[in-house]
Amino acid sequence: MLVIKGWTLIHEDGTFTEIDERITNFRGETHTLTGGCPPLHASSTGRVYTKEGGEFFPSVYNLRWVRLLEPFNLNEDSVIMEQENVHNTESNQGV
Repeated sequence: MLVIKGWTLIHEDGTFTEIDERITNFRGETHTLTGGCPPLHASSTGRVYTKEGGEFFPSVYNLRWVRLLEPFNLNEDSVIMEQENVHNTESNQGV
């Protein structure tokens, strides 16, 4: 399960995504998920990153970011992304 700053990336059917998972876009092209950035504000959808060098809206792959409301028991297969992959929202306030 990919978790970043209290958000997780899920498929449209509600299942969790995993790092290095093969994901297919609306054109039928398959890419490898490497991470992403959750939404920074209410009108944002966040981004997903692929090994093939792309940064995309989650909807391109029928994915979406959801906020985790309660703690999950994470296992060794879960990936917690480091803060450098997430923009500092405090610096964006007042813009």
